[in-house]
Amino acid sequence: MPSGYPANPRRTQGELWNMVRHQCREQGVIGLYYDECQHAFTSGAKSNEKLLDRFKALMKEPEWPLMLILSGVPVLASHVNSEEQIAHLLSHVHFDEIHLGRFADPTRDPDLIELNKLVYTYAERADIDVEELVDVDFLQRLDFACGSRWGLVIELLIRALGLCRLHGQKSATVKMFSEAYAQNSRLPQGLCPFTAPGYRDMIDGGKLMEMVLDK
Repeated sequence: MPSGYPANPRRTQGELWNMVRHQCREQGVIGLYYDECQHAFTSGAKSNEKLLDRFKALMKEPEWPLMLILSGVPVLASHVNSEEQIAHLLSHVHFDEIHLGRFADPTRDPDLIELNKLVYTYAERADIDVEELVDVDFLQRLDFACGSRWGLVIELLIRALGLCRLHGQKSATVKMFSEAYAQNSRLPQGLCPFTAPGYRDMIDGGKLMEMVLDK
């Protein structure tokens, strides 16, 4: 808690948001990023209206307006769209899921090509060699492990390549990706999509995502 703000567990939401706005102005912050924002909403219509009013007030503040970046699962859009002015102030960006297997020839599959490019791009930034690791089977396992979600793929790449750097490895391995995946998964040992031989038959993809998204 910054100096000048004595601890007070009874502060109202309005007071807390005013503190946020004040600190943003004092520190020159012009935008706020709210990840997994759908969790901020409840089943109560009035509390959701109050939250949307706060968001609107932050963006329309005459002296120090803030940009808001709200990310989350598709249900977030329904909450935001319930308030006309908020919906008008925000630009909606939707990321489609990864769709592999649309082409018999994997070399023509645009999402597989993009997934391959993504792995190599992050590996290059981390200075980690992935040449011996990346093939069609690995990319399919990566897609399955991340529930065909681009954002989860990126998060896993960062964790796995970070582990490589931490352990002083110059080349990525299945072991590193398995360890990185285990950090964010509650699957029993032996059911890792990167190592299980028949992972599609052994692991329910829907249940897997429920566990990952409910972390």
